[in-house]
Amino acid sequence: MGKQKILSTAAIVASSKPLVFENCLGNLHNQSCPFARILIVPWGPDKDAIIRVAKSYANTEIVPAHPSQGIAANRNAAIEYLSNDATSHVVFIDDDLYLNNDWHLQMQKACRNDDFGVCYSSVVVFRENERIIQSCGHILKDYRPLDLGYRKIIETINNLQNPQFPCANCAFVPWKAIEAIHKHENEIWDTHFQRMTCFDFGMKLRFLKFDCKLVKMARGSHTGYLGDKTRVGTDHVRKELTARMLIYKKYLPRQKEEEALRALHEKLVSKWYSMGYPSAYSIKGGKLISIYKDALYKTILLGKTLNLFWKSSNGNG
Repeated sequence: MGKQKILSTAAIVASSKPLVFENCLGNLHNQSCPFARILIVPWGPDKDAIIRVAKSYANTEIVPAHPSQGIAANRNAAIEYLSNDATSHVVFIDDDLYLNNDWHLQMQKACRNDDFGVCYSSVVVFRENERIIQSCGHILKDYRPLDLGYRKIIETINNLQNPQFPCANCAFVPWKAIEAIHKHENEIWDTHFQRMTCFDFGMKLRFLKFDCKLVKMARGSHTGYLGDKTRVGTDHVRKELTARMLIYKKYLPRQKEEEALRALHEKLVSKWYSMGYPSAYSIKGGKLISIYKDALYKTILLGKTLNLFWKSSNGNG
């Protein structure tokens, strides 16, 4: 792999406030090992201000956005923009995520001895308390997509295993993986998913046999729900539950899908009924059940248009 040149592109789908976005963009431009290209997809109510910020930085390319669509469609816009480029790796960054200045250098070091069949996950901590991990890659446990390091303290990082697939919002992904997904699905980022887009993207990588390694020294910080358990509302919970059930429908064989739905209903929904939904403890009881039923109904409707290649024996091989 040493003879292959690593040309990596960072892509930000920008929808936060301009100042938040500018801090993120500044981190990318201050990397000790520069990115070959930095793309900005300005999406959201402040897109004009975001464009002005982006234009104030040299070597920053602005990609036409899909303003009436969600984050998945706008990440796809970045993919389409790069489709005829010589990029070897692509990094999707949330615009409120700040990378340490040596993040890209650590990723470059990690992949020097690998071929382009490996994806790399990084360590993201809570900005409110940088000793606590928010994300470092995902596993499937009892049919549930879980983050490997969520809420663990940073000192335990050496005890963590490699994830099954990366947290794709802050991962170093070979372009070879993008091309492999594209053979089976037109949308690299599935627009059915308004939440948990990174789980959907990561599951594709897993089924396509791309290994995932955790680069423990590649770190960033992100605002999360560390202390406040009431920051998200009913729409967030509905989208998250819908996405969880869509993952079951898209990736699990029928019997396992039914087992996963039963486990969700019997183990988790019953728990949330009395204790409240994680990150939204005020949503419980009859309100939680109503949202859950809405999500189940929406999953049935959306499930009719999912790409079910991944559910087939080939997709799960």
